[in-house]
Amino acid sequence: MKETIIGIIKNVQAKGKNTFIKKNCDLYFTNKRIICIILSESNFISGMTGGLIAGVSGIIALSQITDYTAKDKRSKNKEKELDFIIYSNPNSFEIKNNDIIIEKSKLETRFIKTFRIFAQLIIKTKSKKYFFDIPYQYRYIAKIIISKYNNKLKIN
Repeated sequence: MKETIIGIIKNVQAKGKNTFIKKNCDLYFTNKRIICIILSESNFISGMTGGLIAGVSGIIALSQITDYTAKDKRSKNKEKELDFIIYSNPNSFEIKNNDIIIEKSKLETRFIKTFRIFAQLIIKTKSKKYFFDIPYQYRYIAKIIISKYNNKLKIN
C-alpha cells in the first residue's frame, strides 16, 4: 500500500531522538506512521532565552530566527520523499502505526490540563511515551487530523 499523508501539524514542540531539549517540529500523519521532522530550536525556549538575555527585544529576535529556520527547512522539504526528509533532518524520527498503543494515547485540549498554552498529544508505544506540545491555536486542526488518522485515539 502506498503511503499517503493524512495531515500535517506545524510548529509542534517535541524532543528529538537524540536530545533532551524540546525542538520545533512538524508532525506528519500518514496511513503508515507519524513522522516528527525537527526543524529548529524551540520557539518557546528561544523566546524565554531571548527574554533572559535581552528582554522583550531578545524574545522577538530569537523567536524570529527559529521561525525563519523552520520556514526555510519546510520550503526545502517540499516535494521530497518522507524518508529523505527524515534522513536529512537530524534528530527527526518516526513512530510506526503498529507500535502505537492507541488505548493509551490521547490528545489533551482541556483548559485545566493545558492552560491554553499547548494542547498535548501523548503517543504511547510498546517501548516509549512521546509528548508533543501543539500550539493551542492549532488544537482544532489537530483534532481533525488526529481523528482522520485514527478515530479511536482519545481526544479530550
